[in-house]
Amino acid sequence: MQGKGIFVAEPQADRNRVHLTPGEIKSIPETPELLEFRLAIEVESAAISAYRRSPQQEEAIRDANQIMIANIEAGAPTVEADFAFHSAIARATNNHYYSESLARFGPRSIPRSQFPTLPDAKDVDYLTGVIAEHARIIDAIADQDPDGARAAMREHLLNSQKRYRWLAR
Repeated sequence: MQGKGIFVAEPQADRNRVHLTPGEIKSIPETPELLEFRLAIEVESAAISAYRRSPQQEEAIRDANQIMIANIEAGAPTVEADFAFHSAIARATNNHYYSESLARFGPRSIPRSQFPTLPDAKDVDYLTGVIAEHARIIDAIADQDPDGARAAMREHLLNSQKRYRWLAR
């Protein structure tokens, strides 16, 4: 009778499975904690920047984001430019504690720097979404809207937290 028996099928790739390096695995528990810290610091940093930033500091924030956009378009790494964006916002508070706190962690505070083998680390659609989040932060800072800047930065960092939280499971 046809249709009975054992059939061998080609193995299908498990799309949900990620192969991490030992260094990436070591970073898993630290990533949500660092993002929690960044939420506490950077949300208020964005708000303060909205009313304290100088025109030159606002331009530095925009320039860092433009460099990230150029890097995405060129297929170049984006972590340094992303960190420069966040650092420019911290400097625009004109309170050295914000910029020193962020500088303490350096570019490793950008989660994808800790997980270079994840597909999102170089995915243009993902990175374009990050740029859109940055644009909302820039707009609120430019509009001198502390509440809007606070909300945009919170959304940006919470989105990042969601993107990486599943690794800790």
